[in-house]
Amino acid sequence: MGTKKNKVYKVIFVLDSFLFGGAERQALYLANYLKKNTNWDILFLALNNVFDGAVKKNLEDLSISYFDLQFKFKSSHLGRIPEIIKLALSIRKYNPDILIPFTIRPNVNINALWQLTGAKVSFWNQRDKGLGFSLNRRDKIFLWALKNTVAYICNSESGLEMICKFEFTRKRFFHKIHNGSPQPKNVEDKLEWRRDNGIDNKSLVVTMVSNLTKYKDHITLLKAWKLFTEEFQGDNPNVVLILAGRKDDTFESLSEYAHENNLINSVKFLGEIDNIESLLSASDLAIHSSMSEGIPNVILEYMMSGIPVIASKIQGNIECLGEDYKHYFEKGNWEDLKKKICEMVYLDEISKQNIVRLNRMRAESLFSIERMGASYVNLFLKYLDK
Repeated sequence: MGTKKNKVYKVIFVLDSFLFGGAERQALYLANYLKKNTNWDILFLALNNVFDGAVKKNLEDLSISYFDLQFKFKSSHLGRIPEIIKLALSIRKYNPDILIPFTIRPNVNINALWQLTGAKVSFWNQRDKGLGFSLNRRDKIFLWALKNTVAYICNSESGLEMICKFEFTRKRFFHKIHNGSPQPKNVEDKLEWRRDNGIDNKSLVVTMVSNLTKYKDHITLLKAWKLFTEEFQGDNPNVVLILAGRKDDTFESLSEYAHENNLINSVKFLGEIDNIESLLSASDLAIHSSMSEGIPNVILEYMMSGIPVIASKIQGNIECLGEDYKHYFEKGNWEDLKKKICEMVYLDEISKQNIVRLNRMRAESLFSIERMGASYVNLFLKYLDK
């Protein structure tokens, strides 16, 4: 990387908000890597001022400054253009060298007029399969931003394929950088979390960690859980499904389903939690039910944490766990998911530990923070050199 790594560059991360999600977690991982391995100056900006203590606390712990831009999202093109100009000029005062947006709205609103910010380079940083792309195909500002970016970074094959559907992008530069996941922290007492949450030490604990949004598929898991509990032990407190994640737009309907189907004693809606490591250490099985994904952070965390994983058979999950992984279920098929849960529960301990070992080896070799961070640094330096 030469002497350019030693030069002080200003890297500005742009988020939609400081609400915590998978993309924001990856931004924090990358920022932490840059803090440890370069002398670059790092700043976080959010397009709006939705408050979330967890993200801001993480930034404060890393001694990274952050600001809310209070960007006004307009529906009309004529209304949006002045706001995008104001956005670019407000970022200009921070003297950026590198702009790295996360998620669709920062990608569009930053890359549309990034040259006005005075930055040397800006990237289209695709963090999912392409959510919102179909809605924006006739949006001239969206299309211009996609054309105006210097290069595309994708964390998955599915995101890459979505961008390539636009003919003009195929002549541009693409860079695939997988998400990174840290090694799990040591948890001194694996039973402490269970005690604190009123769960018996002998209980079977099945966990899904994911915000309760329309982009996930918790309802298929609940329907599978209903079938499983009826067959396995009925409404028994020794069988517990943990749903951990922010209670967003699907929470009410999911909670209503759980009440109507007598699942309330075997399903716990925890909301957003800080200590994922303790939860996973207390779990016997992890599930990820989703209709589409880029590279889901939570599956990488499952793989690193040492518990067996069942996942919907979609491209992002396959990219994490591998083509030959045997514990997928057909997306949206709760009967297939129930079958896979039963198979895993009754699997012998040696076979379960073999699954865990292979998953962890794959995660450590392909999805480490060090691998991801070094790839971003090399890419930044490549474009700063031009």
